[in-house]
Amino acid sequence: MSLGGQSFCSLSHTHDQNSFSSQGSKTRQHNIMPRGVPRTIPKKPGPYHARSPVPQYRAPPPRTPIGSNAKPADPAANAQSRIKLQRGARGVGIYVMGACAFGMAFYMSGIAVSLYKSRNVHGDHSPSAQRDVAGVYDTTAGGFDAEVNFSEKVGGVIKARKEMSAMVKGNVLEVSCGTARNLGYYSFDKIKSLTLIDLSPQMVEEARKKWDILNPGKAAENVPIRFLQGDCIGDMPEPPTGTQKDAKTSTAFTPGLNKGYDTIVQTMGLCSTAQPVELLKNLSKHLDHSNPDARILLLEHGRSYIGWMNKLLDMTAPQHADKHGCWWNRDIGQLIEDSGLEVVRERRKQFGTVWIFELKPKTVTQSIKDKAEQVGGKIEQEIQTQTTQNGWLSWMSK
Repeated sequence: MSLGGQSFCSLSHTHDQNSFSSQGSKTRQHNIMPRGVPRTIPKKPGPYHARSPVPQYRAPPPRTPIGSNAKPADPAANAQSRIKLQRGARGVGIYVMGACAFGMAFYMSGIAVSLYKSRNVHGDHSPSAQRDVAGVYDTTAGGFDAEVNFSEKVGGVIKARKEMSAMVKGNVLEVSCGTARNLGYYSFDKIKSLTLIDLSPQMVEEARKKWDILNPGKAAENVPIRFLQGDCIGDMPEPPTGTQKDAKTSTAFTPGLNKGYDTIVQTMGLCSTAQPVELLKNLSKHLDHSNPDARILLLEHGRSYIGWMNKLLDMTAPQHADKHGCWWNRDIGQLIEDSGLEVVRERRKQFGTVWIFELKPKTVTQSIKDKAEQVGGKIEQEIQTQTTQNGWLSWMSK
């Protein structure tokens, strides 16, 4: 029994030592945990050790700068560097503003010099007093697009081309087409046929090349398209019927028009022709008068509604016409009024130098009304003349 009791005591002593040693190891494990990490708390404390205290959060030590010679940032130095950057930015801004002011002053001085030179200019801007410069386009056709691209983008002319091209529908005729600068903006799902005519064969060839480059494919697969060279003041061919092959054969400029066009487009054409009023009348003749929605769409540039700008246009018009084949000082509104066309819509851009028109022929009732007003005016004028001649004794003649 003594042996058994001794063995039991030794075993119990050994168990107590193991329990204390395990408790000590747990304590050591808690002690070697890094700072800032809370210690784990057992859910149920064991029967042989006391409940450990609730651990408290310890903030980590501050970071030490990298490098042995690193020094803390100086607030005064940071403020000085910030002030230097602000002064540098202000200096750059002042230089930019000065350059812009110098450029503006140079531009305004150029305008002032031009106005001073044009103070005695009284140019005749009527087409009859201006020489024909349509032959200029034969020599400028190759580089025409590159020459006018920038000015049309800046002046909003390309936007006007897009807006006008969206209105095109039915059988379409574009006169004075040039290099076909509107060709890429047409919606071919609304177009039945397209005919492009220009007086310059070089311009027509450039338009045909542009069509080959655009290659709309299926979008214009069923739309007959023709590129023709000819004068737009005389007789022009009728709209094509059938397929693209039939359109290539029907290119004769024959009189006796049986069918007109639903939409006629002209951009920058009245400034380059010697007979703008006759051209407008001929366009009205080639419209489909059976279609009440048939329209003539014009995009032109001419005189402004500002006096000093018109003087500049008059002064530089001869040089501009010799270089570009365009008289840009014509009164487009007066030309349209002389043509007898009815204005449906009118817009002007670039200080009034860009004219955008939607026109249609005057109806029969409108022309009858105008004639009646003219006859009534003549009768009233005759009555007033007789009354003036007879004086106060005119009642005796009754």
